[in-house]
Amino acid sequence: ERLRTSATAREEALISTVSMSGIAGGLVLLLVMVSRRAGTQIRASQRWLGTTLKSIGDGVIATDATGAIRFLNPVASELTGWSQAEAQGRAIEDVFRIMGAGNGTPAENPVAQVLREATLAGQPGQAMLISRDGTEFPIEESGAPIRDDNGVINGVVIVFKDASAARAAQRALQASEERQRLALQGAELGALDHDLRADTAVWNERLHTILGHPTGTEFDAGIIDRQVFPEDREYVSHALQHSKVNHAPFRCEHRIVRANDEALRWISSNGFFVYDKDGTPIRFIGVVRDITDQRRLEAQERQ
Repeated sequence: ERLRTSATAREEALISTVSMSGIAGGLVLLLVMVSRRAGTQIRASQRWLGTTLKSIGDGVIATDATGAIRFLNPVASELTGWSQAEAQGRAIEDVFRIMGAGNGTPAENPVAQVLREATLAGQPGQAMLISRDGTEFPIEESGAPIRDDNGVINGVVIVFKDASAARAAQRALQASEERQRLALQGAELGALDHDLRADTAVWNERLHTILGHPTGTEFDAGIIDRQVFPEDREYVSHALQHSKVNHAPFRCEHRIVRANDEALRWISSNGFFVYDKDGTPIRFIGVVRDITDQRRLEAQERQ
């Protein structure tokens, strides 16, 4: 009986062993299949991400948690002068060298700021990049942490671009605005820009003086209309309507009541409406000149 019991136990153990081996083999095969599929997906994702980073127009640099470079896209290589192979493993400060745009002193690298503060970093429009050959040019840059599933920072990514054209355009715009301001000031012209949709108005300093308002006072778009001398309102309204409907320049000489002393003054107004794609007027831009003295001289000459 003991022999039979032992033989039965051996048979059951053998069956159990074979069954467990079969299950284990199936699990291993399944694990291999899943791993291969996951590996294929990971490689496909890496290729897609690499192609995307290489195709964008901004420079991209990725580092590990110590600030050592792991990746540069072609734009970053072109701007810094370092290839991927040459920069691999180097400290970010060796490749991405920046300084302050205004004072020329070394600026803090955004990678160090991100690793220290664990947040976004960068000073757009305030940095100069020094390339490998010593060329300096302005950049716009920002840095962001790369986190794992647990929120631990295991790297930093920097995105930057050459801002030379943008800075030059900004300087040209500032110079143009300064020339315009000086021209208006020399001609004693008040300038206005009325946003008809937001019902807001932007004036220069001279227009505030002409209409008798403190400099910097904010107005709605209809403030001048309310200062028009009552006897001239219909005439001015008709001229504005004609200009608006016919897309024609607005030209009008009329009287206003100056706000600060209620003096009656003559002004000459010139301007035009700006329309959207549907033909709806959205802005009115113009200039105003005080012609009170001129009108008095003309009246004296006629007399």
